[in-house]
Amino acid sequence: MSESVASLARSELGMESSAERQDLRAWHRRLVYAGPDDPARRSTPGSGLRRASCRLARPSTMLAFAVLLTGAVASPAGAQIYLDQQFGVNVTSDIVYATGAVQFPFSFDKELRLDLYEPTGPSVPALKPGFVFAHGDGFISGSKTNATMVSLADAYAQRGYVAVSIDYRLVQDGPPTPGVTPVDRAVNAAIEDAANAVRWMRANAVSYGIDPDRIAIGGYSAGAVTALGAAYGEHGADAEVQAVMSLSGAMYGQESWIDAGEAPLIMIHGTDDLTVPYALALVVQVAALLAPIELEFHALSGVGHGVPAQLDTWMVEGVTLNVKIRDFVYQALGLAPAKVPVSTPMGWLALCLLLAVAGVAAAARRTAQSASGC
Repeated sequence: MSESVASLARSELGMESSAERQDLRAWHRRLVYAGPDDPARRSTPGSGLRRASCRLARPSTMLAFAVLLTGAVASPAGAQIYLDQQFGVNVTSDIVYATGAVQFPFSFDKELRLDLYEPTGPSVPALKPGFVFAHGDGFISGSKTNATMVSLADAYAQRGYVAVSIDYRLVQDGPPTPGVTPVDRAVNAAIEDAANAVRWMRANAVSYGIDPDRIAIGGYSAGAVTALGAAYGEHGADAEVQAVMSLSGAMYGQESWIDAGEAPLIMIHGTDDLTVPYALALVVQVAALLAPIELEFHALSGVGHGVPAQLDTWMVEGVTLNVKIRDFVYQALGLAPAKVPVSTPMGWLALCLLLAVAGVAAAARRTAQSASGC
């Protein structure tokens, strides 16, 4: 429900106190994200809300809730929130999200930075899902300005997410994390850093309007290895995520980290990948199916390690891979609103009935006002 509709509902129902506004916001949030069997679909704002002086709702209130249920003005020009790229984007660079111990060029705690991508515009939702992106380049180079991560972060911010692209510790930093080789230690450091980026997003949820219960993580190549480790390793509840995207990623023997019921995973991998062999992706696939967790796996026949180049051109069931990722994350985060689509006959019938009730309510209210002077 847009803020304008929420404001209209508040003013028409006469809810003015801070406690009443908080009660409505909590009810509104449940209703927007509710599934078909959720009690929120049948609930009303809390019983503590003050009753309006006239018991019949005003027609504008009925219209407001008709709009909510049908989703008729959920976003501009008929765009679907969290699916269509419809918002402007504000980028804030070089935010320190954590520190990490390094040994080169000397021992110190290095500041780890991210770039923040926020949606802008009059209809931006007050509560937004989050998405953490991690770049590739083999744990020896790369940064948060990687073109693929910038493109993804910008696209998801345009859809209504708060997205971040992160830097993490690399081999040349010499992180003193567990591991036999410098690469092993860098992998473990990167996973630790990505988990800290999720913690940062959750800790700053109020400041940036992020829903702390709807955070996704993803990456490409080394970034996908990082995202998988952060998502399924043991990092504590404050680092948990609700959706995972792996582009050309693997877990290199840590597949047992995946436990039943953990975050849904979408994997895209080229069958001819020699950098992160396709066989390693299949091992993750089997582990995910055995756990089990929700999994969507796309094998790109004849494609090597260049999966990002295929995201806008490779078609699956009539849509691009980017759309597949978008829709998977949307479902995994539970972002589908509770509404009757107006484009269906039942949706139009529901809207017409609600508007008819609004008309009847208007006439009844006028009669009641005449009789009581309300």
